[in-house]
Amino acid sequence: MTCQQLSAKCLNNILEYFENDKISLHSYLLVNHLWCQTSVRILWRNIWGFRYNVLSKPYKTHVSSAILSTLIACLPDESRDLLYTNGIFIPTPTSKPPLFNYLSFSEVLSIRRINQIIDDSFKNQQIDTSRSLNYNKYLVSQELLKAFMNHVSSLKSLDYGLEFLEKVQKIPFIYFPGAKDCLTDLSLFICDSDIGSEFFYQFSQICRNIRTLSIIFRSNVSRGLKELISLQRNLEHLELSASNNQAWTDIIPALEKHSNTLTKLNLHGDIIPLSFLNLLINLQELVIPNSSQIFNELQHVTIPKLRSLRISTFFDPAYIIFSECMRDEILVKFLENNGKHLNELYIDSINKSLKLSIARFCPNLKNLYIIFKNNELDLLKTIFYNCQHLESIKIWRGGNYINEKELLEVFAKHSPKSFHELKIHNRVQSELLPGDLRSFFISWGNRIPQKPLTLIIENYDYDYGLDVNEENNIKVIEKFKTLGVIKKFRIEKFDEKD
Repeated sequence: MTCQQLSAKCLNNILEYFENDKISLHSYLLVNHLWCQTSVRILWRNIWGFRYNVLSKPYKTHVSSAILSTLIACLPDESRDLLYTNGIFIPTPTSKPPLFNYLSFSEVLSIRRINQIIDDSFKNQQIDTSRSLNYNKYLVSQELLKAFMNHVSSLKSLDYGLEFLEKVQKIPFIYFPGAKDCLTDLSLFICDSDIGSEFFYQFSQICRNIRTLSIIFRSNVSRGLKELISLQRNLEHLELSASNNQAWTDIIPALEKHSNTLTKLNLHGDIIPLSFLNLLINLQELVIPNSSQIFNELQHVTIPKLRSLRISTFFDPAYIIFSECMRDEILVKFLENNGKHLNELYIDSINKSLKLSIARFCPNLKNLYIIFKNNELDLLKTIFYNCQHLESIKIWRGGNYINEKELLEVFAKHSPKSFHELKIHNRVQSELLPGDLRSFFISWGNRIPQKPLTLIIENYDYDYGLDVNEENNIKVIEKFKTLGVIKKFRIEKFDEKD
């Protein structure tokens, strides 16, 4: 191996750490050709992961237009000629051919996002009005999908959600040259349940190595979808989203064929029945919505190898007060049957009996998200005493919920030796004083054994931060980072999906 090859390999390993830091990767494009080539490959691996404020229409249009114009520049001459012939003139970044075939770097393809960027870009385009706007969008989508199928050697992820133009779902991209090689090793697939059976039948002949399958249930369930599920060789992660009691039960027989391989299950909406969960003997991670129907089903389920339980919901105190007796009674029973091996529990209950059941039935917890009131510090201590493997806690606070200063004192004095990460989810402004932080960090530094602490403040609004004394608080934090008491500190914006 030459020095240049070793250098390229090392550089690639380093820049992989910046995969989610698009700004840094863009700056590395200007260093030299090697840095540019390495950064471009990482940047274009998944170009659909961009985020923008939907209220910022000029910026939204600019991002979409920039991506689309670069993709158009990578199309073969015959595709661009076809678009020109139909009065579709999408400017490219320069008049010269692109430095790289950006399409070839793609590992993720989102047909949902292709439609989105085309729709955003066309709003400012002068299109030949003698032809249908939908037809023009169809042509652009068709030529882009042809290019992806032909130039991507091995796609890892495909999002084929179709809640838009009906014509788009008729683009036969699985028949395009190169599609078989491109799609054979697909590991993640997102789709709607009502896509035509013919597509699923053909798709299942190509893709049998899907490990993560996400299904959005619409008005009906395609027969071809059932066959696609049945023919997978090693399905591990399943995500099901439904509303208005759509009949997802049609796919249960197909799911039962994967009872030995499924280890992760995410449920969104009122998805019942759940009796098939008892068949998933190797299920380790379960995400469920805060739904009365779901909880009624859950009380009859036993999952012997469950390691992670997350109840996904936007916190609504009124809803929880309304339903907590019924829901938490079921959860106590569920934890009694399934809590022994739990490593992660994410729950928004304010019920004391449920918190006590966590201490009683979940001795192996490592990560916990929970809510405490000001008068429940003894409950927190009880959990610490019984859950000696705890490493990380995320605690919700706001209104009459737990006081920060008292919370920090309990963590410093009573948290297990293994504990090293505290996340505080603020619904109100922080009232911590520099002296409060200093006392806490001194106490933490005196613990034996001494584990450097990661402190994360999560807010609905960045303005909350560590005010009212943010500047002085940050000085205290930086001092104890220098002393090695604090490993990491950051303030994050609340993400509903977390």
